[in-house]
Amino acid sequence: MKFTALPGTFEFPEYRQLYLTVKMCSSDQPLTFIDIEEEMHISHSSLELALDKISDLYSKREPYIKIIHTRGSFAFEEDELKRRKVLNLHMLSLWNYHGIGSALYSDEIFDSETSELAINAVRAALKKYGLRMQDAGVISLILSVVIAYHRVMHGHFLPQASAVVKADIAVYRAVREILGALESHYSFLFNAEEYDALYQQIRSNLFYLDPHYRSTGTTTYDTASINAASNYLRQIREYFKLDFSTDREFYMILIQYFSDIKSGAASNTQLTPEELRREYIISVPFARLFQNIAKKYLHRFLVETEIIQLASLISGVFLRHIRDSMDKRLRTVIACHMDYPTSWLLKQKIESAFGSRLYVTDVITINEKLSYDFSNVDLLLITAMLDPVKIPDMDTLQITFRLNAQDRREISHYLSHHILYKKANQDNEAIRKLISQADWLQETQFSSTDDMLHLLACRLSGTKEEQQILFNEFTMQERYTTYSVLKGIVFVYSLIPSQETRLSVIRLDNACLWGKNKVSLIIGGCFSRNEMEFIPKMCQLFYQQMRSCTEYSETKNKAEFIRLIETYQNSDTAV
Repeated sequence: MKFTALPGTFEFPEYRQLYLTVKMCSSDQPLTFIDIEEEMHISHSSLELALDKISDLYSKREPYIKIIHTRGSFAFEEDELKRRKVLNLHMLSLWNYHGIGSALYSDEIFDSETSELAINAVRAALKKYGLRMQDAGVISLILSVVIAYHRVMHGHFLPQASAVVKADIAVYRAVREILGALESHYSFLFNAEEYDALYQQIRSNLFYLDPHYRSTGTTTYDTASINAASNYLRQIREYFKLDFSTDREFYMILIQYFSDIKSGAASNTQLTPEELRREYIISVPFARLFQNIAKKYLHRFLVETEIIQLASLISGVFLRHIRDSMDKRLRTVIACHMDYPTSWLLKQKIESAFGSRLYVTDVITINEKLSYDFSNVDLLLITAMLDPVKIPDMDTLQITFRLNAQDRREISHYLSHHILYKKANQDNEAIRKLISQADWLQETQFSSTDDMLHLLACRLSGTKEEQQILFNEFTMQERYTTYSVLKGIVFVYSLIPSQETRLSVIRLDNACLWGKNKVSLIIGGCFSRNEMEFIPKMCQLFYQQMRSCTEYSETKNKAEFIRLIETYQNSDTAV
């Protein structure tokens, strides 16, 4: 394996990390700081930053490879399995889906002949034996084959181990054909450990969307994943008052997902954690709920990408729940301030995009809305808010007359979470009462996120033991996916039921950085078992309805904050 960088390449951090990762995995000797700094034309601090990033990616999480520092030099520990895993993960993160047949290797690291041979062999074998894997799993498998060839050719072999029992004949035959293609082409033989490793990788990445397969096929889910899924659905029902246990397909996909996590199956996402947290604001508390179950059954906590992927599954079951629960489409009126040709076009766009979940009963002008009879209307879509219309059991969304991409996302989000919004409207008064009873503290600033979490734990708990339990819960959740979603406000909540529900609000005189967002209001909460269902609603209220960071910074005291909340809750605007 080699990586020949073009001039100027090392000006970019991602290329420094790639070069160092490949170099450290390939080198039999420690690398000296002086030699690498000269070779890459970078400063000592830039090299240290690159090594810190590599440590964050591969030493502090799977595969937990150690970076050994000696006098003036550094190296990965001599563990062949871990080095191969690092290479695989790093190359997977750089994969180009728009390359050769949706799979592109890098000629600068792997030779094109071996890469094309592996791509063709893997695809042919998976198709021949009917083995289904996610794209990331297929790509990781291709990379494993190429990496294995190059490592063996350079004298790096997997350690001897007990033979793996190959009960799945289809997977066993696929492995023989994949490695056999390289053996035949290059006239050499892989040892038994390479066959075993590839067999285990394919087995751990198999993917079945068909909920009936596992009851009829030869492969079975592990008990830990089944128990994890069952307990998770039970906790969702007990804590958030939503019952998804009758959705057989969702149950099977949960088991599949937890099994993938347990086995270390490859995964991939094209969005940043920040984008994903904003996309799944209401679903993230449901995903966080799984953390303590994951620790018990999967023997570790979920990392951020896994939490967000679980949140996306929850959003999917919301859609099914809404679809199955709605016995009729929402009766919708459009109030538009533009001329009637534009209004008529807007109606066609809305019905074309959302006709399966709503139907437009009328299109009116902005002036007409003050005298219009909304008694039989579920949803009002309005292009200019001006004086809000407040009708019991009717929601209002503000949109543009062009129905842009943001409008479509907000309408879709509303329709997807319609039942939750309706339930949330019934909870508004209870939530206002909780906020009115909250402690209010004025602070100048805080020195660290941990200090603030500790302060919240102390204000929300009684005994030192309770404070420590709550602080541990806050720090664990913050470590794996931050509570900070948008500028202006942070809502910190515990998913361990408490004796009673308590809220504490901290107003900062000077906005401080929490993650990547500057915040001036910090709300902490612990909830009784009966009131934990308020958590998703409060996430929706603080992060979606009250989206003005200016309003947060201008809120000087508790009374102003309560008035601000009442303004948004009474607007009946669910965006």
